[in-house]
Amino acid sequence: MDDSKRIAPDVSEFVREFDSLGAAEVVKALLEAHGVPIRLEVFSVGGIPSRVRLHVESSMAHRARWVLSEYGDISERELTFLATGELDPEDED
Repeated sequence: MDDSKRIAPDVSEFVREFDSLGAAEVVKALLEAHGVPIRLEVFSVGGIPSRVRLHVESSMAHRARWVLSEYGDISERELTFLATGELDPEDED
């Protein structure tokens, strides 16, 4: 194959990192509802998700930031509540 005809894939651009999978899934659903495709990268320790990175294609990164800015600063605690319906009583942020 001729190298000049290869098209490089759209490299994803990191948008946000979360402590919980539930919080990341809430933001993922929000962005997807606004037409922004998402990829989640889950880091596990002992099979339990410990960190989640949300990635957006570089061509959609500006739109993702704009959508998130429209919702203001949503805390990790609020995102976890939206995902699970429960608040951590020891998390007093």
